[in-house]
Amino acid sequence: ITESEYAFFRKGFQEKIEEANSKLALLQEAEDNYYLTATRLLELANRAYGAFCGSDDEGKRKFVGFAFQNLRLEGRKVLFDAVKPFDTLLKFNDNPLWQGGRESNPQPTVLETATLPIELPP
Repeated sequence: ITESEYAFFRKGFQEKIEEANSKLALLQEAEDNYYLTATRLLELANRAYGAFCGSDDEGKRKFVGFAFQNLRLEGRKVLFDAVKPFDTLLKFNDNPLWQGGRESNPQPTVLETATLPIELPP
């Protein structure tokens, strides 16, 4: 291999390394942003119940409208579809890594569809 051929291949290799490093930097930034967004969303979800309970009826309606859509009754069950990104939180409900320990009021963890039933009291 000649010196000029070596220089040519080395330059091409260095350009590929720089391109890979640029892509890696973009992926790292995306991962960092995703982590921050997910953390904020989980913090919001953890505070949501208290905020909901402390709201008046109009505030509760806004909470429900913000998180759920297609509310409907089927017999004694209220069915709904979760709005993004809350649908993702509900999907993680099935993930054993996210379930933690058993709660004092356990609920079913297997969701058959994206639509969740809620039993109404008699």
